[in-house]
Amino acid sequence: MEWEKSLLSQCPDCFAPYCECNCQPHLMKRVGSKGLIKLAPYHKEEHYRTVSHAIHSMKRTPRARVFDCCAENLAQPLLKAVCTAEEKTPISHTVIVHLPRSVRNARRYGFDQARELAKALSRKTSYPHLSALKRVGRNREQKKLTVKERQANLRGAFTLTGDVRGCRVILVDDVVTTGAGMAEAIRVLKRGGAAEILPVCVAATLKKRQEPTFPKFS
Repeated sequence: MEWEKSLLSQCPDCFAPYCECNCQPHLMKRVGSKGLIKLAPYHKEEHYRTVSHAIHSMKRTPRARVFDCCAENLAQPLLKAVCTAEEKTPISHTVIVHLPRSVRNARRYGFDQARELAKALSRKTSYPHLSALKRVGRNREQKKLTVKERQANLRGAFTLTGDVRGCRVILVDDVVTTGAGMAEAIRVLKRGGAAEILPVCVAATLKKRQEPTFPKFS
């Protein structure tokens, strides 16, 4: 019930359900992103404890059923977005690329949660998963940094390791906060010749001082 309620919550900017709106952080808009596909808001409020639990679970333990559940819910809005995009842009093929986890956390937990989510999404949509991005350098922990600090911290953090020329790239991460990581990855993918990029995540952090609205249940 809590999971369904989170999925039905409205975006505080456009008032559409989160799974239907394309609102995104301004850092992503600045690099030409058309929108962000997402399921629910990421918030500390009690109403979102199921979403928060899923995100924390994905970051700490590679439970296949959690990744499969999130991927299954993401597949429908993603396939809809791809079908709409195909009407406008002729593209050779579509691939799923994950936003690499920091080297520090990958070593600490022994896996990359974005990679696991991308692989699960590949199974649900039949689009191939391509490890086209690699994390380079020793970046600071993002959690306590401001928006500008995050942006500076991730500048030059990714390098291209796969061929994405002419491809539609579905760029996957578990949660988007300021969009700094997504924005930097989008820049790298565009320089590599990607024809179109569709950013996708399970949850996105709400803007400060904005609260979501909830559907009323009888």
